[in-house]
Amino acid sequence: MHTKNRKQKEEQEKKNEINCVICLEGIFSGGIFPLQNCEHIFHVQCLEPYMVEQIDNRNLPIKCPISECKAEIAELDIKDVLQTKMNYQSIYDDNLIKCYIDSHPNDFYQCPTPDCKALYKVEGGPKFDCPECQKVY
Repeated sequence: MHTKNRKQKEEQEKKNEINCVICLEGIFSGGIFPLQNCEHIFHVQCLEPYMVEQIDNRNLPIKCPISECKAEIAELDIKDVLQTKMNYQSIYDDNLIKCYIDSHPNDFYQCPTPDCKALYKVEGGPKFDCPECQKVY
């Protein structure tokens, strides 16, 4: 009787176990990370490559990996998950600016100098003096 009860309890726990939708493993088998905006739970080690891929492909804003969920992942969550990949935090920030500029082509533009990250509001005039890199266009 004791063995039967334990097996029933184990089966019940398996039914109640939540799986990470990225790796399909039990969510409590490693470091977990609940997202702020939707409260879905994932493994940190699964979220990191997911976020890196989204940043590389400029799929911004980054959304929850659950396809039915449309929630954007909070910037603090992104920074927390990518804390060991400092270069990706910078790439994320750069790509976020580029996506914003691309979605507002009549309002903003970035200085055309390759390493200049200055962002400007579009104003009339054929001449442009960049106060950041000192180039004249």
